[in-house]
Amino acid sequence: MDIARDSGTQARIDTLPRRRRTARAIANDLALREAAVALIAESGWDALTFGSVAERAGLTVGAVYGRAESKAELGTDLWTSVLRQSLSDHFTLLHSTIDNGSAPELAKVHRTWSEPAPELQAATELLIAAMFDEDLGEVIRADMADMVGGYCSLEDGRPAASAASSALAMGAGFGRVLAGTAGVASAPSTKASAQREIDMSRSKGRGKAIPKGPEFMFMRTSSTDDPHQDLLQMAALNVVGRVGYRRATVARICRTAQVSSGSMFARYDSKASLVVSAADSLLVPPGEETAAFADIKRAHGPAVAKAAQLRRSLDPAKSPQWALRLELARVASHETDLQPIDLIATPDQQFALGMGLMAAYGSGIDQLPFVVPFSAAAGTK
Repeated sequence: MDIARDSGTQARIDTLPRRRRTARAIANDLALREAAVALIAESGWDALTFGSVAERAGLTVGAVYGRAESKAELGTDLWTSVLRQSLSDHFTLLHSTIDNGSAPELAKVHRTWSEPAPELQAATELLIAAMFDEDLGEVIRADMADMVGGYCSLEDGRPAASAASSALAMGAGFGRVLAGTAGVASAPSTKASAQREIDMSRSKGRGKAIPKGPEFMFMRTSSTDDPHQDLLQMAALNVVGRVGYRRATVARICRTAQVSSGSMFARYDSKASLVVSAADSLLVPPGEETAAFADIKRAHGPAVAKAAQLRRSLDPAKSPQWALRLELARVASHETDLQPIDLIATPDQQFALGMGLMAAYGSGIDQLPFVVPFSAAAGTK
């Protein structure tokens, strides 16, 4: 019998008495969620276990399994019950301040992202983890696409400057969360400054001054005298960028490199040391990127430099590289062995990573008027 189509059966189900949840059960749910959010903010998503949540909440592991059957289900529950609304509230405050407040007021609001509440930290952590976990990302991806589209699209007659400045402010905000207290965060873009940059991008003859490059390289070519080391380093970053750090096991990396695990351990004492070595050898140093943007800024002005940076951050072809960098930045903030990997020390790095995260969930950001005229003039579309 098809219950969904049998109205009589469905009517009987609808009249069954519902179990009333006790005050204690509700309190336990709250304690578990608060404990899980705090643990994610402190130690990261990868370190979270049902046992650690239960211990932090002062409850049994069975109580956690009563909330979720798997870690991905627990993450989805946290997202839908707590984190989505918290992130939405931060977006709303940024948006309203952009539309109605002054630059000092916007800077004050943005500083709350530099010392984020646990909910904002946990939300950012889950957004990156969901890029590599289909079960975790099933709900999160759709919700984030709606949120980013709602604040950064031109639908419902929203002014272009407002949409563009919201996208820039949200991206810079995520960069601040990722950086924590490291480095000096970039200033958020106000509606007035975004409008000036849009006007500049549309001005007559402006496109002739825009460089068709530079072609920013994310990775170098491995060039050691040890072919096995080269293969292992390239495979390590490839696998981390595809499945995330936790799932990038030594066995998986060695299979991709077609190198034995014995050969790997003869060169590196752990997966972490391999990944650190690979990042140091193959990722383009931040100083080179900063110098390249500085050259553009001197030659063509700050608006063109920012447009070049946005083109790089929002280019769909570069999304695998942003996924890799976001994942490395996320795990390096929690894993002591990975802390030598430095991807968030400068404002430019923070902003680029934040915009990369926005682009992963908001496919229409690259169509904002702040970006399109520069991109068209530079021949990148």
